[in-house]
Amino acid sequence: MDLNDNLVTEAFIYQGKIGCFTSGRKYDTGLTNTGKIQFFTGTGFEPAIFFNDTAPVRGGVNVASNQIR
Repeated sequence: MDLNDNLVTEAFIYQGKIGCFTSGRKYDTGLTNTGKIQFFTGTGFEPAIFFNDTAPVRGGVNVASNQIR
């Protein structure tokens, strides 16, 4: 499945949804953000959050309650 980005650094489950941290390509936001959290919608992945920081490496994500850290 294509996530339309250059690098997938970590996958996780959040509130029953599959999520991935990705980075590399700019999304059409007009901003310079290249880091993204994308969620699987049932047919593909859609960006939900954009950030300028480095995406976490494998094993670097902790999901607790309603937080992704």
